[in-house]
Amino acid sequence: FQDKQNVSFPDEVVFGKAFAKAYFTPKPSKIVLPKEQGSGLEIEAKGYLPPDMVHKLLSEYDISLVKEGIFKNIDKAIAFAENLYPVVLKVVGPLHKTDVGGVRLNIENEVALAKNFKELMQINGATAVMIQAQKKGLELFVGLKKEGDFGHLILFGLGGIFIEVLKDVQSILAPTTREEIAYKLSKLKAYPLMKGMRGQKGIDIDKFINLIEQISLLIQAYPQIEELDLNPVLADEYEMFVVDARIKIM
Repeated sequence: FQDKQNVSFPDEVVFGKAFAKAYFTPKPSKIVLPKEQGSGLEIEAKGYLPPDMVHKLLSEYDISLVKEGIFKNIDKAIAFAENLYPVVLKVVGPLHKTDVGGVRLNIENEVALAKNFKELMQINGATAVMIQAQKKGLELFVGLKKEGDFGHLILFGLGGIFIEVLKDVQSILAPTTREEIAYKLSKLKAYPLMKGMRGQKGIDIDKFINLIEQISLLIQAYPQIEELDLNPVLADEYEMFVVDARIKIM
């Protein structure tokens, strides 16, 4: 039976859990491409995509990113940041920016920008510096990972350091539905925090559901994506912005 690729369950408890997981599995659907047919990006490179390609790919699916620019020239960087302070500076090149001291926060003026820009460009492997508007809000994350022949798994929960500390994460097999996303979201231990509690305002839950849904659509159109990491995503009761994004192609 199993040699013919069928599935068996050793006991009723395992079967019950599997049956409950399958309850929300959506019906098969056609691949959903971006709004304009034929506007999909041609992705031939393998490995991690450069930041500008990541930005274009996410923008295709109306995923809001913090206003940012990538610069090799300090004068252009200063001009870009003129009406944007405070800003964040991130080194472009090294994969793990924080490990090499490649992230600088609370840059509030031209003098600080110039000083930190020069320091970041001196980091081994640096090719440019990314400048972003600095936002505040609850840190969230959405991830995506190809699990062999099993398919793509979407993961989400609190972002930043909370992923490693709390390990409060839910996962869904793509493609998914709004109903399944909402159900899984409610199972997070941090869900009351997202909704708002004890006088603290929460986030726009519908926007978070939309973000996860858009990632599900994106992977249908670009199945060659091996990994995707949106962390952190900053959110409050009005807005939601992706601050840092990585996409790896198989």
